[in-house]
Amino acid sequence: MSPKRDNIQLKLTTESPNTRRRQYLRRLIEHNQDKLTVLDERLPDPPLVWAMHQLLLTRLTVQPYFVRRDNGALSVSAVGINLPPSRLHRFLERAGGGRQLSFYPVFGDKILTRTHEVTRPSQPLNELVREYFVWVDIQADKVRAVHTFADSEFESDDARRKFIQLAQKGGAFAVIRNRMTSLAHAEQDINPSQLSALLKRDTHKARQLEDEFISLCAYGELVDVTDEVLMRLGR
Repeated sequence: MSPKRDNIQLKLTTESPNTRRRQYLRRLIEHNQDKLTVLDERLPDPPLVWAMHQLLLTRLTVQPYFVRRDNGALSVSAVGINLPPSRLHRFLERAGGGRQLSFYPVFGDKILTRTHEVTRPSQPLNELVREYFVWVDIQADKVRAVHTFADSEFESDDARRKFIQLAQKGGAFAVIRNRMTSLAHAEQDINPSQLSALLKRDTHKARQLEDEFISLCAYGELVDVTDEVLMRLGR
């Protein structure tokens, strides 16, 4: 059970009810073996299986998004959704008043400064990783304010603990890890055959699609690391 007691991990035990269920399934299979076709399955090498497993898990738990530049202004242009909605998804939805996902808890009014290292035109960083402590102040089911601090903005662990204590008293709290990578010349990733087919049908839409890809300047992934941070801080 997580320190905040809102996340629990379960596993199958060796208690008698579970043992009886396994025995029943085993007898059922043995009784019908002559009706079942045995197929030889070629499994990948163990390292490859482990890598695929890790990749799948991370894809299910992250909140992907794209940042675009339009006349010098930056904005989140597209967001990926995993189903069923994760805890992070629901948190961002609450921050948006329950109607839509809001990235305000991560970027606030500082999207230019918080993405500058990977979106600047000259020598951008390949990758940027930062953690944000977020408190969504909610009263009577309405968002009153959103308070966000980067991990580096705290002077000490005691300051982090005080912020967490305050946040947990009124509203929703989360620690979000934001991993961003620079995205240059995204239009080169458009499938040429698909673009050619679109050009034949609708030149305007093809140009619009190309312009949208040209405007992309960063790709990011948000991960909920609340439990990890609370455990690290002894909360």
